[in-house]
Amino acid sequence: MQVLYPLLPELTVPKVLFSDRENYVFAMSHAPAGARVWKETLLTGEVDLEIGKHVGRVLGSIHQATAQNAALVKAFRDHAVFVQLRVEPYYRRIQERLPDVAVAVQPIIERMLSLKRRFATGITVRRIF
Repeated sequence: MQVLYPLLPELTVPKVLFSDRENYVFAMSHAPAGARVWKETLLTGEVDLEIGKHVGRVLGSIHQATAQNAALVKAFRDHAVFVQLRVEPYYRRIQERLPDVAVAVQPIIERMLSLKRRFATGITVRRIF
């Protein structure tokens, strides 16, 4: 959030107001009054294409603003949190719960774990988790 907040509109990314890394505590700005959690809305079956478009634009903005930044690559080199928050709970869980699609999901996981990206600086980065 500290990296993205300056790059995106204030209402898109919460602002970190306080952090105490030693004690694993932080405070952040809150969502606007009346805001709803998108995941919860989707799980009820309510789909709003405009929200989906907005999320896509935000994600595109994040990638555009960060993909060419070699300093960020270095700062986020440890991808353990990515594996814990994305690969394990989603892709590995799908493999466990839906064995019929496990083989089809494996190449997606492998690509995520070994993706190469060339930056404008000429640095080639290989993600190895």
